[in-house]
Parts: sequence; structure tokens; C-alpha cells
Amino acid sequence: MLLLSQIKGKRVVDAGNQRVGRVQDVIAAGDEPFPHVTGLVLGRRGRRFLVDWEEVESLAPVIRLKRVWSDADATPPAETALHLARDVMDQQIFDTRQIKLVRVNDVTLVPGDGTLLVAGVDASLRGLLRRVRLERVGAAVARALRRRLPRHLIGWNQVEVLQTEQGGVVKLKVPLERLKRLHPRDLAALVNQMDPAERAEVFQSLDVETAAEALPEVEPEVQVSIIASLEDEHAADILSEMEPDEAADLLGDLPAELSEDLLEKMDETEAGEVKELLGYADDTAGGIMTNWFAAVPVTLTAREVIHSLRVQGPIDHGMYYVYVLNEREQLLGVFTLGTLITALPEAEVAQFMQADPIRVRADASVAEVAQVLARYNLLAVPVTAHDDVLLGIATIDDVIDLVLPAEAKQSLPRIFGSSTGAVRARAEK
Repeated sequence: MLLLSQIKGKRVVDAGNQRVGRVQDVIAAGDEPFPHVTGLVLGRRGRRFLVDWEEVESLAPVIRLKRVWSDADATPPAETALHLARDVMDQQIFDTRQIKLVRVNDVTLVPGDGTLLVAGVDASLRGLLRRVRLERVGAAVARALRRRLPRHLIGWNQVEVLQTEQGGVVKLKVPLERLKRLHPRDLAALVNQMDPAERAEVFQSLDVETAAEALPEVEPEVQVSIIASLEDEHAADILSEMEPDEAADLLGDLPAELSEDLLEKMDETEAGEVKELLGYADDTAGGIMTNWFAAVPVTLTAREVIHSLRVQGPIDHGMYYVYVLNEREQLLGVFTLGTLITALPEAEVAQFMQADPIRVRADASVAEVAQVLARYNLLAVPVTAHDDVLLGIATIDDVIDLVLPAEAKQSLPRIFGSSTGAVRARAEK
């Protein structure tokens, strides 16, 4: 295995042992998983010129060409070609195994079919020390400390070269398809490490569902930066797919004019639900509640409830409670999905629901909500108006998001997560 750092800077001589120049870069091409080296970019007396790989006889101890070289043979390299030193070294890629951005410190090359193949990249400290001629010193220090200098090699088939419209290579990244398969929190962890341009690029490329799942997991100030950088139509689609309370929180942090523009472009139903929530103060139950909940009329049987929930659509994977309402949408009771499953099919809701459930008013403080959840060991508490109309639910996740620091939240499971297509289920008339 060869390394780009071992080739770059090497002296090149021709068949007559005359100096041609020194290697400044290596050019590669090909759409196959491992591109092949097509030429060397040499520098001499302030000039840069290309030597085709077919002209190379050997690589050690110096790079020797097959024939006598003439300055008349020098041609400039194509700037749109993949230059390994210029376009790959020192770029950042996404390491989906360690869930972080890493820097490319070297490029690995292997012989194949009469040429060199680009095998991968080295993102290790060892690679960086090698470039500055300190690899042996670093290895010695590591041995003295009874440690090892680890290698962090990533195969070229695991990265993707992104190009500008003009054809110039700009960056290496783990393929976006891999990002879409990441857990929303892992994707958010990567996004938090990116610069604003990279964040916008990733979210512009994600499908709406994936973006809507990942965006709420990103730091609030980063959410604002991402939404503000996207095209309005795409941003509105993402907001429409998010849970209303999460979309409302984000819109509340945006400049008023942009927030209004996005609300106008959102789906009418989702925009209406978000507007309901924007009317509440952030530090109240109304401000943290979601108006996506499962509710059924008191007149149904267990069999009819199951049919009703099935018709209304998939319930969020963390949903646990179903609320019982009268014809005026006032809260009468609550039951769990477990209770529903074990109830007799013809049993009426009033027979197995818990009547007069614990609730909080929309103007209750977040501290009051937290106290109720803790005192009664609830995963969610209904939020009602003064006439007992059910407005939404405040979940334990909502409280955790406010009272715990970001680093602590990352280690906790989401009980009422924003993934898997939650729907708001209103009581059927």
C-alpha cells in the first residue's frame, strides 16, 4: 500500500536521469468504486504541468519516467479533474461509525492493472503525523505511554465525491443514503458539527420525512440556521411534517416575517394546528403541549375504538394514552392502549376508562406540569381550557427538553418521539 503523502514532494527524473520536477498532486479518474490514477501534477520553476501515468516507469527510490522528457511535452492539468491533494486532503467526511466529522489526513493507494487505485482515506492522527514527518516520533511516544497510534482507514467505496456545477470537486462525504439510515439523533449529532453551508446542503438533500425527524434533535439555534437557509417551499414541507409543537417552537424562534411566510406555504391543516400553539407563552403548559393526541367519543365500544384508531392512521410509536371526549370535546376520561386491548369487544368506553383524569390548564407553568407528571407517575398529562375542552397533551419528553441540559438529554430514550408518522386523532362525531 502506498500513501499520497509518500508520493507528494517526490523527485521525478526521466529516462536520461535528468530532473523533471517534483510531485505536487496526483490526479485520479473513473466512476468505479476505486478510481485509478491517471497522472501526476509536477512543479518546476514556478510551473505546473501534467505527466500521464502511462509515462511512469517506477516509483522508488525516485519516480522515473519511461522516456527522456522535454519541456515541450508539458501540458497543464485539467482543473476539473479529481486532484487528490487539493480536493481530498484536509477535507472533512462523515464517519457514521463514530458519528462525527473526521478530517482526511492521507489517501491510500494500491497497485492494480498496471496503475494505482485510490483505495481509501486515512483519518487518523498517525496520518497527520506522517505528513509532517513525525510518525516515528509519535509512535515512540505512544509506546512509552503503553498506547498505540490507531489507524482509521475508510474505504473509497464508502465515500462520495460531490462536484460543483462547473465540475470542480469540492468535498468528500459519506453517501447521503447512509445519512438517511442513521437514527435521527445520530444524524443531528453530525449536523451539529457542520458549518452552516454543510448543514443546508445535507437538509436540502434529505427527503422531507427524514429531515422532519432529525431537525427537532438539532440544537435550537442550529434549527433556525438550517430552516432560514433552505428554500421556503422545502422548509415549509419539513415544518408541515414535524409535530405541531416542535414546528411552533421553531417558528417562534424565526424572524416574524420569515415565520409568517413559511406558515402561509405550509399545509393548511398543519399550519392551523401550529398557529393554535403559537398563541401560548413558551413557559406554560400550552406552550410546550402538542395537539397531536388520540381521542375518541364516549359513545364507542372497545371494538369501535380500535376501528376508529385504525381509520385515523398510525399513532406515534410512543403514544400510550387515549382520551375520551363528549360531543363538545370536553375531557371525560382516559385509558391506556393496554386497557383497550384487554377490554371485551362490546364493552363501552365508559366502562373501562378512568373518569375525571388528572389535567392541567393551558396557563399552568412548566414547573406545575413537571410536578403533576412526577407526582402521578404519568408519561403525559392532558392540557385543557377552562371549560375542560381538551387542547393537547404535555409529555414527559416536553418537560425533559426544558429542564435538562442538551448533553444529558442525549442519553435518555424518547418516549413520545417525533418519528414514525404521528397523527392527531380527534374524536369522531
